[in-house]
Amino acid sequence: MVAPILPHFTKSQRTIILSFIDAFIAYLHEHNPKVVDRHPGTTAWMQNTASEIMKRDEFNAEKLGGRRPADVQKEICTYYRNFKNNNYKKKLTATTHSHPSESSPPSKLAITALKDTIRGLVVLESDLSARDIFFREADSDYRKVYKQVKSELPPETPAVVITQKAPKRAWNEADQELWETRKAQLELDCKTNQQSWPKFYRAALQQNLDRGIVGNAVIGVMYAFRDELDGLQHGILYAGYDAAKKDELRHQPQSHSDILKLWVAHADVTLPYSSAPPVCLFDCDDDGFPILPNIDIHEVVLRQVAELLRNYLSALWEHTYPPNTAFPTIPWAEIAKAPVDFIDTTLHNLPTALGCPVPCNPVHTLSLYDYLSKQQELGDPFRFRTKSDIDERRRIQAKEAVMELLKDDENLDIAQSDVDEQSKPLADPAEQSHHLAAVSESRCGAPSGGRTDSARFSSRNPAYQGPTFRSPYPASETTYAASEFPHRTSETTYAASEFTHRTSETTYAASESTHPACKASQGKKCQACSEWRPR
Repeated sequence: MVAPILPHFTKSQRTIILSFIDAFIAYLHEHNPKVVDRHPGTTAWMQNTASEIMKRDEFNAEKLGGRRPADVQKEICTYYRNFKNNNYKKKLTATTHSHPSESSPPSKLAITALKDTIRGLVVLESDLSARDIFFREADSDYRKVYKQVKSELPPETPAVVITQKAPKRAWNEADQELWETRKAQLELDCKTNQQSWPKFYRAALQQNLDRGIVGNAVIGVMYAFRDELDGLQHGILYAGYDAAKKDELRHQPQSHSDILKLWVAHADVTLPYSSAPPVCLFDCDDDGFPILPNIDIHEVVLRQVAELLRNYLSALWEHTYPPNTAFPTIPWAEIAKAPVDFIDTTLHNLPTALGCPVPCNPVHTLSLYDYLSKQQELGDPFRFRTKSDIDERRRIQAKEAVMELLKDDENLDIAQSDVDEQSKPLADPAEQSHHLAAVSESRCGAPSGGRTDSARFSSRNPAYQGPTFRSPYPASETTYAASEFPHRTSETTYAASEFTHRTSETTYAASESTHPACKASQGKKCQACSEWRPR
């Protein structure tokens, strides 16, 4: 037995409600022919019609059988909605299938399914819903809610119940607008997406082939992205499958490099720039370096030649040193300050300095163009240093700067240690006499031995007054020198020790050359100079 239509209404009430069916079909045919769910216009029609029906005498409050008017009006809307979905829509679909048309476009459901299939080939993080991103990035918040739910339930509650309740509560308590914003940020993060897309896309292709659904296969996919600096991220993705071995087939054309060059040239011309395009687009040689165009300097103004040189040198630099955080563009100021760090001046004798002003002094603009043009015609075009050479020079300069700072710190330590040592009292009169003589000799230099190492060291560090010799024996002399120079690096310690020995040798040699009698005074005081002679 078929269930009655509108069972809670009287016969007269049903007649009134059913009388609007033809009008409803006419509205759907005109305004919602594809019967879209939750169509705003359709919803408004149903609500307005139900409201109009409730104004009839048959729908007065005393004739509703104790039901509230709002509930009755809602039930009328529900009837029209069910009629649309269960009667009108099904009949419309059956009619469409019985009369296929080759020219008719695919249905919306088919298009949506196709889009979902293509989108599913590569799922980036930005493709996730805001809720999925929340659980992916806020795991600690979810764990906290999970423990709360677990503590509220009886101990014997199955874990599956907790895992059903915890995610729902965690998402309801989360700042959903914040995670919607986070999803939008990920979708707009082109830099990160460009880096991850090739890897994921290639893996998706290989995984699809590994299913064996197309048998033996090789695939090559070329891609190119215009990055935020208007550079190109490009490449060719290769995938393959060997059905006989049921394994991945690795391959790459022998002319891969040539194919890639052609692809890059095509992509660079085709892809738009995110910022203003460059003023000049130069032809390139086989190595990719820009070629300086030939111009008639008699038909152009000086400003145009300067602009051409600026663009040419910028393009030449970008090919030599691709933009990065160290040098996003050509470093004109650095080139002007230290040209040898960027240009091999032994190979390229430029007629003027580059960079200050850009590209060069206006007076030398024509001579610079003439020089670059002639070098290009001779087959020896101007080139900056290679990227590896520039980076190595910058690394050495940074290391030397650090060593210079360490050297200054060590000199200060040496000077302070000598000042402290010279302030110590000497009890032995003979030792005091020897100390004064040594200090005097270190300040004034050897009588006939020329400038000593002590004097050279003092010129670099005025606070240092030379070593203090407190023992007549070389062995104790070396020990004392080591304690006097507590240097932090082995290299400096070695230098200090070597310096001490050279100074003492120079001092003894000078004394012996001045007083030949000292040679006969080994191990005792010399009568001529009143100095102790080492044994």
